[in-house]
Amino acid sequence: MLRVRFAITFRRQISLLLALILSCAGSGHANQLLKQTDTTRVELVVPVAFATDRSRSEERSFQAWFGKQSIDDPDSLSYGIIEKSTVIRDFPKSLLPRPDYQNGSEQPLDSDSSNGSAECRGKERVSNHEITSLFQELRRKNKTGRIVVYVHGCCMSFAASAGEAASLSAWIQQPVVMYDWGSPPASYAGSLVSYPRSQARFNAFIERVGREFPDCQISLVGFSLGAQLITDFLLQGSNDSRQIADVVLAKPDVDLIAFKSHLDKLFTRAARIHILAARNDWALALSGALRRLSSPSFDSTRLGAAEAALAGKSSIKILEISQLGINHVLPCSVIAEILKFGGNPLDSERYLFKDLANGLVEVSWR
Repeated sequence: MLRVRFAITFRRQISLLLALILSCAGSGHANQLLKQTDTTRVELVVPVAFATDRSRSEERSFQAWFGKQSIDDPDSLSYGIIEKSTVIRDFPKSLLPRPDYQNGSEQPLDSDSSNGSAECRGKERVSNHEITSLFQELRRKNKTGRIVVYVHGCCMSFAASAGEAASLSAWIQQPVVMYDWGSPPASYAGSLVSYPRSQARFNAFIERVGREFPDCQISLVGFSLGAQLITDFLLQGSNDSRQIADVVLAKPDVDLIAFKSHLDKLFTRAARIHILAARNDWALALSGALRRLSSPSFDSTRLGAAEAALAGKSSIKILEISQLGINHVLPCSVIAEILKFGGNPLDSERYLFKDLANGLVEVSWR
């Protein structure tokens, strides 16, 4: 028995190491593919509104801000705005003249409007808000007629999740609201435990957003395991809940069979569903492999790695992004194209969108 356990543990360690190596290689390949003169590497300080179920952290390293998931009060969430520093490669120069996304300039979300305290750490600043003042600030500065809520994936700290939300905000050129669930960094098993504990809080928060912004379209963007929170919200909502305009599931670490069985219910709550899938995403392959290892007789295919299995299902749109070679990274610029064109992205300076059949679209570098 000890020998068997050791062998399984060893195989898992080797798989994790291999996935890490291939992930780094894939990301580097993507950067080599895109060499355009109208892009640049830029560091921006982007304000991000947030709701988090983590407890406040006194840890100063890595601008931790918030730490472990709060489990004492199942309804507790903290709200605020973080001015998050993020570095973006190959960022279009055409987006840079907008002053509201540059450090030191007028910003679309004003952290000084908070009724609570604010704290600075290096280039970054967090202000605490009550939920009412946070929504007031969003109403004051968000003129797009759309509210975008981002839900991060597994194994992410508050700071890392805010970095992804800041990059997404810069690409779509509007404020993003980050829902931060308390996933422990570098622990997939811990994330599998913590995301269901945040489901009721997430549901209540999105329902509140729908009531506070009756004239706005609501778009939900979920990455990796964060997509599970969004799909479960759609399944658990009441009949009188607001319909979601766009649901974008990027590299979703969601069970394929369960998702297919719930499609009819999902579309009663969402007008459009977009899935960004990739056959060469090593993190999703590893997620499926770990499940096969524990239950060999079960199909453990992840939704984000199975674009062909969903082709032709309802009005779902599947974007096959394997050719981008970005591995398990949030594809902010692709999501920006989806939201910009209402789910029907057109060829751009960066991407080619080839309509294959049955709602399947192949995305490649131009």
